[in-house]
Amino acid sequence: MPTKTRIANKTQWALNDIIMDSVEAQRAWQKADERADASMDVVLVRSLGRINARLARIERTARMALAGEYDQR
Repeated sequence: MPTKTRIANKTQWALNDIIMDSVEAQRAWQKADERADASMDVVLVRSLGRINARLARIERTARMALAGEYDQR
């Protein structure tokens, strides 16, 4: 069984910062999405959906990297 490579502390810190920023961005996205829904702006809702998907991908990639994993797409 191969041993897992340890990630440098500064890299871990940076990845944790990316994860926290992603979580905060998703909260901001949620508020914007609620406003877009309230105004019934379909174009904005659709655009916000694409942004949310990208934020989720960024967070998922950072979490995987923190765990020493990477799923090539």
